[in-house]
Amino acid sequence: MQPALLVVSVLPSIILLLYIYKKDRVEKEPASLLAVIFAIGALSVIPSLIIETVGVYIASHLFDVGSIGMVAFIAFIVVALSEEGFKYLGMKLVTWKNNNFDCTFDAVVYGVFASLGFATIENIAYVAEEGIWVGLGRAVLSVPIHMMCGVFMGASYGRAKVYQHKRKKGASKINRINAVLEAAIIHGVYDFCLMLNTDTSTKIFFLYMIFMYFITFIKIKSMSVKDSFIDETKIEN
Repeated sequence: MQPALLVVSVLPSIILLLYIYKKDRVEKEPASLLAVIFAIGALSVIPSLIIETVGVYIASHLFDVGSIGMVAFIAFIVVALSEEGFKYLGMKLVTWKNNNFDCTFDAVVYGVFASLGFATIENIAYVAEEGIWVGLGRAVLSVPIHMMCGVFMGASYGRAKVYQHKRKKGASKINRINAVLEAAIIHGVYDFCLMLNTDTSTKIFFLYMIFMYFITFIKIKSMSVKDSFIDETKIEN
């Protein structure tokens, strides 16, 4: 792979990783832990690809090819739910009982590192095959949407940890489920608009991305400012 293509592939993730790391203001996470989360996010590409291959095959037998039903099934269930689900499982495996998970914003950092691990591998594959212009487009669209999914996943995951600490296991479980579902919905809308590929869906897609940029960075700023140790956190409904 040419150096220029490699830079275009990985630079967007590096910029977003440094940004979210900087926003972790109370207590920085160890680099070794973040490296493992990133690597597990990257490895989650493998089971996701397997599930997506099987899922597309199933969809082709359940729906008329090219129908809205088929597009929605592939976008939300086959792609979004599988990718976000595997990112979440890897992240939880490494972090849920880790002693470093002691602040609310930590969960956002974990979610973003897992998501961008996935996005980096995916981006390298796309750019290697389709070239630098695809890489530039993905730098402002595909990579950021993975990060956005990670932010919302992390927000719910952090609430789940707080509820667990306060021995509210039911609420903790609900928020762990929400962590996957919220990320999958955000991801699914993105894919659905692109896959539908109509004039209307394209317009909705760009409006959606503007909206997601806006609310995601507001959420990051708010959660960073309110970050606190989990054993001191008041749960906000």
